[in-house]
Amino acid sequence: MGVEHAPNIDINTADRLTVIKGAAALQYGGDAIGGVIIVEPKRPPIKDTIMGKTIMNAASNGRSTGLTSNLLKSYETGLYWKVQGTLKYMGDLQAPDYILSNTGVREKDFSVGIGLNRINYGFDAFYSYFNTDIGILRASQLGNITDLVRVINSGEPNYVEEFTYDINAPRQDVQHQLAKINFFRRFRNAGELKMQYSFQFNERKEFDIRRGAARDRASLDLALQTHNLQTSFNWDQIDNFESTFGINLSFQNNFADPATGVRRLIPDYNLFSAGAFALGSYFLNNDFTIDAGFRYDFNQIDAEKFYLKSRWQERNYDENYSNLIIEDFGSQWLTNPVFNYQNFSASLGGNYQWKQNFSMVMNLSAASRMPNPSELFSDGLHHSAATIELGDLSLQQEKAYKASLGFEGRFDNVDFSVNPYINHIRDFIFLEPLGIEQTIRGAFPVHQYKQVDARLFGIDINIDFQFLEMFNYTTRFAYVNGQDIENNRPIIDMPAPNWSNKIQYYNQSLKDLKIGLGNDLVFKQTRYPNNDFTANIPVDGELTPTLVEISQPPEGYNLWYFDSEVKLPLNNRSNLGIRFSVNNILNTKYRDYLNRQRFYADDLGRNFLIQLKFNY
Repeated sequence: MGVEHAPNIDINTADRLTVIKGAAALQYGGDAIGGVIIVEPKRPPIKDTIMGKTIMNAASNGRSTGLTSNLLKSYETGLYWKVQGTLKYMGDLQAPDYILSNTGVREKDFSVGIGLNRINYGFDAFYSYFNTDIGILRASQLGNITDLVRVINSGEPNYVEEFTYDINAPRQDVQHQLAKINFFRRFRNAGELKMQYSFQFNERKEFDIRRGAARDRASLDLALQTHNLQTSFNWDQIDNFESTFGINLSFQNNFADPATGVRRLIPDYNLFSAGAFALGSYFLNNDFTIDAGFRYDFNQIDAEKFYLKSRWQERNYDENYSNLIIEDFGSQWLTNPVFNYQNFSASLGGNYQWKQNFSMVMNLSAASRMPNPSELFSDGLHHSAATIELGDLSLQQEKAYKASLGFEGRFDNVDFSVNPYINHIRDFIFLEPLGIEQTIRGAFPVHQYKQVDARLFGIDINIDFQFLEMFNYTTRFAYVNGQDIENNRPIIDMPAPNWSNKIQYYNQSLKDLKIGLGNDLVFKQTRYPNNDFTANIPVDGELTPTLVEISQPPEGYNLWYFDSEVKLPLNNRSNLGIRFSVNNILNTKYRDYLNRQRFYADDLGRNFLIQLKFNY
């Protein structure tokens, strides 16, 4: 649905996160230019046992409380069942100098699962329900262009109230349901077959500040259904060679409810996808491995969308897209865009291990992705981002060509990794400020989707140093440089260079005591395009062109944090973990360049957190 709408999951259902890059990522999609993140639950043991945990959280910023609990029962036969639930209650968050009004959250989640885990076969059936009600920063909703320009240029919010737990409009109400079943079977002298079917239903509502009978009616109501079938077969019967191949099928239907009475940001559409992949790993010897993969995807999107005739002409669609018009509704055209895309992706890499403790990973890859429905069809107010967004029917597929090199190693008490990369992306899609528009719902910045040929290069550095037996120091540095090579200027919304450091004391004999102090240093982004524009605002009764400084990134910032943890045994099978931490210790004022709410208010201030974790 858009770049800021991540998958709706309860993080408490996850046991571990895995980042997959290179050829192996092609198993999950050809459009994963940066890699794939796999969220995995705890794997049940094959024995007769019962285990679980209950976590209670409290935080000072937002005066929030949270409770999550899960229980897993497994048997020697391999059968198991599991249940989990989460509740979260949070009021208005706070910046260092003022309340961020209307930023409360309510969350209610639960999940259940049952399965069979044997050596040669098994299955897992899982259902989860995720529900959250999220307040949208009230200061991001401006009634007129004059106020909007003043807030953007001054950086001072125009709406601040006392703390409250109330969530009023503007707000989001999101429900996400997931049902899936996995199956695996190991075949003697062949390999392992895996299959997964999943169904997801996501309903996202956004509530505007409306009056009268429409007061409690959503301004945006999107219902997205997704069916997905994934199959793979891992063949490992040849010495020094292993391969995986499979297919993915997906069907997605989006329904934008017209009962809102507001122009729909995203139209009704059907999206069909079919993909096939083949991966292989060849072990030349104990030290050198070659990985390769190929993937083909076919995508078809079939949409029905109303365009205001004024917007249709403004976007110059008459010449190239008049054949999409199927009906005339006076001030609007009803159109039926149907687009087909064929995507090819490939990867070739190698892993060389030497002296046991050192390795080098090399990878060359090509990947492509179709523009998503948000990029193609957006046409209206997106309240959660506080912007009017305009898609573009002429957007083409992104095609990325990437080369990366990674060094990893360990000597004495130091672990390190260095990963430089360069990425050339043809028709890179991004969202760019265009101007300001006054609507009956207020004044908002206008952003449009565009694409250019781009070059990105960067480096990630990680170092972990163990010293004095009980002390550990970690440092992380990341830098990315994005350039629009068509217009010879920087690309908007590239993350600023950032450097994180942490020192931790750990004493296993003292109740597993951990004490850590760290900081996150984010430098000012000095590479950005100048997208400032002028807007006419009344000054002494006359409209006066005024520069809107929407391009300038905020200053860099340095946030310090503290965390500590101890485990207290309750009996032979249970323990109580107590964790205390403080984020933004110095209550530093800051704004993040990648946060579009930065135009309206500062980011979060100091936050004290305490957690009680019962393991049983």
